[in-house]
Amino acid sequence: MSGSFLMGILGGGQQAVELAYLSEAVEPSVKTEYVATLGTVAVIGTVTGPSIGALFSQIDTTINGLPLNTNNIPGFMILVASSAAFVQAVNQVQLACKQTLKSAIVPARSIRKKQALLPVTETSHLT
Repeated sequence: MSGSFLMGILGGGQQAVELAYLSEAVEPSVKTEYVATLGTVAVIGTVTGPSIGALFSQIDTTINGLPLNTNNIPGFMILVASSAAFVQAVNQVQLACKQTLKSAIVPARSIRKKQALLPVTETSHLT
């Protein structure tokens, strides 16, 4: 119960924030691929988290003072799966940002080279 509550508070807006970031950071040509990957990872985490949690629901132990029992293991597993999905999504976004930056830097350099080759003209009419 406490694991599900924590997941609701900490992960409630996770996908919305990820999608907002993707819409700003990724080129339109690859945006569909990254949004689809994000959705796929989120669905996999949502489906496998409770399934794995159900498998481990018979455990009754304590790890570092945190009791893990039938009541909170499914929520804990959802938290772990969603965290893994978040890390995967962040890695995908970072990769997309690096690719975007590389493609943006090359044209800027070529523009500066072209500007350096332009002839310098007198601007005495401005004074």
